[in-house]
Amino acid sequence: MIVRTLAEIDVSAINWDSYDVIILASGFEARSIHIFKSIPAEQYHRCVVLGFKDAPALLNRESNDAVFAAAGITPFVNDDPREYENFLKSLFYDLVRDIGERPFRVFIDYSVMTRIWYAYILTWFKYSGAVLAADVDFAYSHGSYQGKFENLQLMETSIVPGFEGVSAGCRRTVAIYGLGYDRFATLTVHDIVQPDKFVCFVAHDPADEATAQRVLTENSEIIEASGRSAILLPLDNLKMVVDELAKEIGAAAETDEIIAVPMGPKTHVLGTLLAGHFSPRLTCWHPLGRRITPVQVDAQGRISCWRVEYRT
Repeated sequence: MIVRTLAEIDVSAINWDSYDVIILASGFEARSIHIFKSIPAEQYHRCVVLGFKDAPALLNRESNDAVFAAAGITPFVNDDPREYENFLKSLFYDLVRDIGERPFRVFIDYSVMTRIWYAYILTWFKYSGAVLAADVDFAYSHGSYQGKFENLQLMETSIVPGFEGVSAGCRRTVAIYGLGYDRFATLTVHDIVQPDKFVCFVAHDPADEATAQRVLTENSEIIEASGRSAILLPLDNLKMVVDELAKEIGAAAETDEIIAVPMGPKTHVLGTLLAGHFSPRLTCWHPLGRRITPVQVDAQGRISCWRVEYRT
């Protein structure tokens, strides 16, 4: 299927019983259960929760799991990261068995998900051919960070499965970096990619100018090296993010390899993956790292939700 439209929707107006499945995640951040608390109890049977295998007692992870357990939901957890993809594929194929021609409707709270999980979901809808239409709602609970980010210790970089792009015969490499608080990790990735040309983009929320300015200041070295100003993109306007990235992809030569490395907020990670939906030339990288002291993230209260409408 292909993406026909991207449209913002009002979470407060959602009819929860219209979904075939509601997918959430239970992580260590306090905001893990923020959206779940808005779901009526009579709709809990529609909910599926993904959990994390590592550090089961970190920060709010146990209390978040307890909230889901009280609702009769046990998070899916597995030692093998590939089993999450198998679990989601099996879930979707079971659910669409009797869908017919109506749209398959899915709600996804990706606030604390690893990008690999929602990349699996995007890839399934693009390639499976199991349904004729689907409406997939991606919701994000904006966070209030309760501490200072330590430097991310970069462990490895990998390509996001399903977003390998086309690189055969390419003469140059063009990189698109989404900047966040991890200056040194971004510089390390830049040394690995060694692009011939690159551009940087930064989340900009008019209600929080200080955060964008902090990111610009911390990443001034790589922005200056790019030879142009960083592109300021809205924090919660998915369509604008996709449109701007598509513009950068379109400006590259046909013989250029294009690598995107989003290291900013999850809304921009999702936007980058969706841009990869539209262009088979885009390769999305996943820098994997850890912080010695994780930062607690409370729910700020604001929720962004965008519907990705797929049609054959």
